[in-house]
Amino acid sequence: MADIDISKMTDLSGRNPGPMLPPKVAAGKYRQAGETAGKKVKKAKKKRGPFFGFVFGLAVSLLIFAAVISLLYFNVADLREVFIQRFKLDETSFQMLESQKQDLELKTAELNDQKTVLEKEQNEAQTQAADIARQSEALSARQTEIDQLQASLTAQAADLKSIAAWYESMEPAAAADIFTAFTDQSKLILIIKNMNQTRIALILAEMDPAQVSQLMTAMMEPSSGS
Repeated sequence: MADIDISKMTDLSGRNPGPMLPPKVAAGKYRQAGETAGKKVKKAKKKRGPFFGFVFGLAVSLLIFAAVISLLYFNVADLREVFIQRFKLDETSFQMLESQKQDLELKTAELNDQKTVLEKEQNEAQTQAADIARQSEALSARQTEIDQLQASLTAQAADLKSIAAWYESMEPAAAADIFTAFTDQSKLILIIKNMNQTRIALILAEMDPAQVSQLMTAMMEPSSGS
């Protein structure tokens, strides 16, 4: 058997791998070479960084866009008609939306006008309510004054009746002397009008006729006490 010259052996690529190494040493070198190659790949990926991803994404987008344009240009599967019809539908929908928008704006303007009118009416109603409240307060105060005056007149009437009863219980001559001495004729008239007619006749008969005549004349005047 002929001797084999190991120095002239080549690997599959045609290169001379050099002198043969023991299997364990060769395995270690192959493993080290693989790790070195992996590190180089990782470094290459790190160098590419985000810019490579951006370029790659842009390239894919351009390819997709070119594919869509080509499909539309060559009218594959009637895509051009479908696209045009879809565009028309979108335009119609846009016009409908625009019309609805205008209608909504008109309705909004009408509602704003109605709101303005209602606010004006509300302000007028509030003003009227305030006026009515002030008038009601004034009427209430006036009613209080009237009630107080009525109470005062009632008390005065009760006093007059009591005074008249006193004079009725007196002798006519004594009562006549007091009537003659009265300086306030209006108060005397009030007392006389609250006395019994029979008793007043007896008292007046005891008084001076001229004074009685003057008293009767004063009692007939409208401004005399009632």
